Formats: sequence, structure tokens, C-alpha cells
Amino acid sequence: MARTDMTTSEFSAQCIDAGTGRQLDGNLTAAPFKNMFHQRSYLSLIAAILRRTPVHFGAIVLVVFISQMALFATFWLPWKVLVVLSGGKPWLLPASVATLPQENQVLILSLAVVLAYLLHLSCEKITGWLCVRGARRQRLAGGKTGLFNNQREIAEQIYRRITRCLADACFIAVSLWLLSLLYPAILVVFVSWSLFFGTAIWCAAVCWRPVRHWLATSLGWTLGVYANTGFFCALGWLIWAHWHGAMPPFYVSFIVLFVLRQALQQSTSVVLNLRNLMRQKSQAMALFLPDVPWPASAPRNSPFDDLLRAEHRMDWIRKLVQSYEGVIEGDWTVRMSMTEVGNVALFFVTITESGKENPDPKGYLVKLYNHTRDALALQEADLLNEEGAFLPTFEWLGEDKVKGYLCHLMRWQPHAERLESAAYTAAAVAIRTQLLSHDPSPSLIDKYRRSRPNLRERLKPDMCEVILQSIADEKQIQIVEDLRDIWSDLVSVLDSLPEQLALPWMGGQPIYRNDDGRFCLYHWAGWCLEPVGAGWPISARIDRELKEAIGQAAKMRPALRNVTPRAAELAARLYEFERRFAGKSYNGAANMALNLLRVYLREEQDSGRADIQHVISDSLPAE
Repeated sequence: MARTDMTTSEFSAQCIDAGTGRQLDGNLTAAPFKNMFHQRSYLSLIAAILRRTPVHFGAIVLVVFISQMALFATFWLPWKVLVVLSGGKPWLLPASVATLPQENQVLILSLAVVLAYLLHLSCEKITGWLCVRGARRQRLAGGKTGLFNNQREIAEQIYRRITRCLADACFIAVSLWLLSLLYPAILVVFVSWSLFFGTAIWCAAVCWRPVRHWLATSLGWTLGVYANTGFFCALGWLIWAHWHGAMPPFYVSFIVLFVLRQALQQSTSVVLNLRNLMRQKSQAMALFLPDVPWPASAPRNSPFDDLLRAEHRMDWIRKLVQSYEGVIEGDWTVRMSMTEVGNVALFFVTITESGKENPDPKGYLVKLYNHTRDALALQEADLLNEEGAFLPTFEWLGEDKVKGYLCHLMRWQPHAERLESAAYTAAAVAIRTQLLSHDPSPSLIDKYRRSRPNLRERLKPDMCEVILQSIADEKQIQIVEDLRDIWSDLVSVLDSLPEQLALPWMGGQPIYRNDDGRFCLYHWAGWCLEPVGAGWPISARIDRELKEAIGQAAKMRPALRNVTPRAAELAARLYEFERRFAGKSYNGAANMALNLLRVYLREEQDSGRADIQHVISDSLPAE
């Protein structure tokens, strides 16, 4: 009999009901329409664009046509240059150019190629400028404010896509008209190929779900196949016509092939722009139509959310646990919580075996990672695979994948006591001391060094200069300048410190005490290897805590016998200083400067050196 319960997060994060899903991140999520929005189409939006910005739209269509003609000249004229250089007489040249000497013809045609290409590039720039102006007018006419992030940029993007779709559609229509005049057979090839390809893709997508998923990620490649194959079909038709003596003049064939190629390319552009516009439909309507508000973001379920549903999770959890432990019959209870902003699901599984009198329940912890936390999952697995047997953690069973999502499995004691208040504080100090006494393996150290810079490498010489540009208090400026003067000597203290395994963000994570009195953690994501003391929480008791911790840890780890508490405290404060600086909390980093100086210059302070007396006599607000 399986039972599932939902509890609040073990990390004080709100528990997410798997049935409601989670809002997607990012600025370009296309929220689905509700009620009347489902019935609104782009026709009303196109009508609004033509009504409010007819000049912009007309200019964009004209510029697109000029751009395509310039592109045609860029391909056409080099061929004429080759004809002239080979001694031939190119046709369709103005009489004033055809009568000139060969060298002059080559020079004029070459310059025309350059000018045609520059005109093409200029037209693309002009199109962008017109889209910006048109989008601005549309956005102001809509009279909306504060809809979503990057509102102006998204408005320009949507307007560009809509107008470019319409302009490309006009170009395609003109291209088909030209093909019907120049060589109707090629028009038949174009229409036949487009109908065949579109029908084949549509039928495949309707009949096979994998095709739909593949098109969602590979539509551009598919349309590339359509355009290139369509061009080769037309070329094959011309070759067949040539064999049967029905091929039109050479220059007509050249023009027909180029026009067909551009029509195919613009067709793919229209489809891709339409696909992107459909993803931004709600944003487009809300931006440009005054009577359409921005709909509230609706919950969207991903495959990760589906795995969290009560009706789904028991099946895969049971299969996962039994793949490691064998078949277990009994009453399965699962309670779920979330962490890492809802991207890591924690399933505490309790199994009471059937057929036994007073059985001791078995406990397992299943951690399922969303793809956005793959790096944390891999980092945690690397640590526990190598060092898990020596760390205060739940018993590590291994890593696996569920529907492509990384998953970790641990064994835990259902009767383990979760610590609170003073017991939690004492356990946290004990765990930090145990980590201090743990000597990381050389392979783990090498792997970490190849992956991430340590604290010494992150402390850059120009940090104090950046902080000085952000503070105004004269006393604070003087202290930071003094810190800058001794920066090299200050940071060099870290060179002599051995590395330790640290969990800087351990505060707030649940700590359990097993039946044997051993403290345990279950979340090791974000671990790091830093100089001894780094990551230790800053408090008024830090010097005493580090002195006691190093004294105890040195009994197990001889490398700590030469580490002074002052150097470890300096590493802890430098770690916090760098953390605040990396988060651009420059005032917070400046508030660390005074205590950094006090710790580093403690011996000089006791001796009363005059050159640093101004530093130790000043005071700053508490950190």
C-alpha cells in the first residue's frame, strides 16, 4: 500500500504542489491565452500595424524588394565580369557600357558589384531603422507600461518579425508571378515540391510524436532541406528540358533559378518568423492592442514537474530503490520537499516491510535534479563517490537517471532526530570541525583545481580600487587605502594554508542525528576546497571557535599543527570579503576592511606601532 505525503521544504523553501507546476524563467516565455485571447488572431494585429504605421510598412516592403534586387545584382554581375574577361559579349548591358573597351567594362562591372552589395547591406540597416521607429509608434499607441522585462526590445523584435513576414510574402508573390511569365514549368515545380514536402512533414508530425519533438528543435534544419532540395529539383528539371531541346535561353534560366532560390529562402524565413511569433503571441497582443491586457502567467508543467506528481512519482521511485536494494514488499510512504528554488526535489521514502513483527522501517532519500541544476548534481556525486564514506552524510548508494534527469539515492534512518536551536548550532560547529580534520584525496584536489579558481586566485589586486570608487565616508576610504597598501602581504598569508573541504552555505540546511549519535547532512551541492578557515561563518566568537576547531582537527590531521588561528580567521574574513565583492556589495566589502586589518596587524597593534595607529583607532559600523 503506497501513501504519499507533502511537507514543507527541508530548506525552509515553500513546498510546491506537483500538480500545479512552476512558472518558467526568462523574459520571452509565451503565456497562453485565456478566454477571449484564444480567439484573437494576428489578423487584428496586422490590421493595427497597417492602420498606425502604413508608411513604415510600405517603406519596409519597398526596401526589402530593393535589397533582393541588389542581392541579385551581386550574383549576376560577377558572372558578366567573367564573360567579358573570357572575350565574350555579355547581353543585357546598356549600350553605353557595351561599346567601351574591355578594361573599362571590367572596371565598371566590378564597381557595380561592390555598389550592389553595399546597397544590399544598407537596405538591411534601413529595414532595422524603420522597424525600430514603427515599433515605437505601435508601442506608444498601445498605451501600455510595465508589462514585462525588455519590453521595448521585444516590441521591436515582434514588429520586425511581423513586417518582415508580410514583406517576404509580398516578395514571394512577385517571384511566383515572374516565374509564371518567364518559365511556368518551374512555377509548377516550386508549387508541387512545396505541397509534397509540406504534406509529408505534416502527416509525419500528426502520426508520430517523436517527429513533433524533433521539429520543435530542428525546424531550421528541416526548412534548409526544403529550400536546397527544391532548388536541386528545379535544376534537374532544367537539365531534363535541355536534353529534350525545351530549355529556355541561358540568361532566362539563370534568372529563373535565382528567383526560385530567393523564393525558397524567403519561404523558410516566413515559416521561422511565424513559428517565433506564435511563441510570442500573448506579448504581441498585449503590446500593440490597447484592449488586450497582459495575461497572468499560467502554470506550465515540464517533464520534470510530471515526475513530481503524486500519481507518477511512486512508480519510478519504487523502481529506482529496488534497482539498488532488490524487491521490497511493504507499506511505502513518500514525503516530498523542494530546494534550490524548486529545481531539486527531495523524496523521503519510508518502507515498513510486511510479514514481520515490529519491523524496523527502512528509509531512503531520493534527490531529483532539474536540468538547470545538473552542475550541482555532478559536483555532489563527484564528492560523495570519492569521499562519501568519510563524511558526515547519509549513506551514499549511487547516482542514476530518471527520464533523463540526474538522480541521487541515499539511505537514511527514519527515526533520526532533526536538530533545532542550540543543538543545531553545536552540531554545525562539530560538522565544520570534522570537515576541517578531513584530508581531501589528491584526485579530488586535482579535479577541483582544474575546475574552479581557489580563494587566492579570486582575490585580485584591483579590488580595493573598485571599492574606493563606491564609498564616500572619509574614515572608510582611509581604511580601505590602508588595506590596499598591505594587500599583497595580506593575501600571501593564504599561500601557507592547507586546503580544506568546506560547505560555506551549510547554515540553514537540516542536520540529523542518527541513533548512534552521528551528525549527518544530505545536501552537499556547492562544496568547495579552500584554505583552512575559508567559509567559516563570521561572528564575534570566530577566533575562539577556530582555535578550538583547529586544535581538535590537528589531532587527526597533522598538516594543521602549523596553522595559527589568526591565519585561519584571516582566510574566513577574506572569503567573506570576496563573496561580498563578487556580489557587487562594495559597501559590505568595505565594512570588512577594518577587521581584516585588525586581524592581520594584531601583533603590530599590541606593540603600538605609530604608523598604523590611525587604522586601529578608527571604528566603523558593525558588519
